[in-house]
Amino acid sequence: MKLRSSKPLSTLAWLSIAALALFLPAAPSLAADPAPAPGREPRLFQQFFTDAAMGGQWYEVQMHILSGAVPPMANADGYAIGPVIAISPLKNLEIGGRVFLMDYDLDNAIPETRNRSSFDGESGLSDLDLFGKYRVLDDQVKIAVGACLTLPTGSEDDGLGTGKFVPSVFGAFRGDLGNTIGSFTGVAHLGFRFNQDADILGLPLDGKTSVFLGAGFIVKLTENLNWTGELNVESERFDVQPTGLDEDRLPVGGIHSDIRATGGIQWSFAGHSMLRGAASLGLADASPDFELFGSYVYRF
Repeated sequence: MKLRSSKPLSTLAWLSIAALALFLPAAPSLAADPAPAPGREPRLFQQFFTDAAMGGQWYEVQMHILSGAVPPMANADGYAIGPVIAISPLKNLEIGGRVFLMDYDLDNAIPETRNRSSFDGESGLSDLDLFGKYRVLDDQVKIAVGACLTLPTGSEDDGLGTGKFVPSVFGAFRGDLGNTIGSFTGVAHLGFRFNQDADILGLPLDGKTSVFLGAGFIVKLTENLNWTGELNVESERFDVQPTGLDEDRLPVGGIHSDIRATGGIQWSFAGHSMLRGAASLGLADASPDFELFGSYVYRF
């Protein structure tokens, strides 16, 4: 596993630096009240949408560094930066979305063909995910049901998306075992993604319904510091049509299962502001071998 850097500092990297330079000074002063904003429950990293937590408004800028896969691409290294937004117009309803600017390099460049020049990576907009969920039980145990729709804003010809509308549905569970220091919160979900037939980088793929599920925990270490851990699994999203090539060397992901183990820290350093960081290990062929995650959150 290696993190490639075959390109000079790209446009996406400069956008990342500019976004952080503009956004972070707007955060409340560190001298502000350090207590977490009321009504805002800590979230897991990979299971942000598929969680029974909700309430208030959540605005986040995320940065991901990935090695081994940059979904929907396999055998690639890269990074992504973009916003995640969640708002609750009603007490038990949350809606939101996320989209990223992506940059990736393939481990093995695709040779030149009659239809295109040689190809080793690309930069651009990812697919856009929109979600909504409704909490049907709000007590010590919380249960929500929801749906997500992926819009084809990323180019399938450049390996930045599937080129298809992809709906999914899920159920989410959260159990809060006390509100004191050292309290433990359990989170879990189960869902189904209805993948469509796709043609990514000219490779025809047969879509299939994948099952995704996960479980995790949130431990309150101090009043302002939370530790999280989670395990997420998704079955194969596509069947690849016969190509005569070794499937393990194909540049497109999703033809194998995706399993990721993630651990992270969340620090509420000023009234409405939070810093989040995590690391993830891939445990299956379609997963990034390694992923680093960092973000700034403004919530209220």
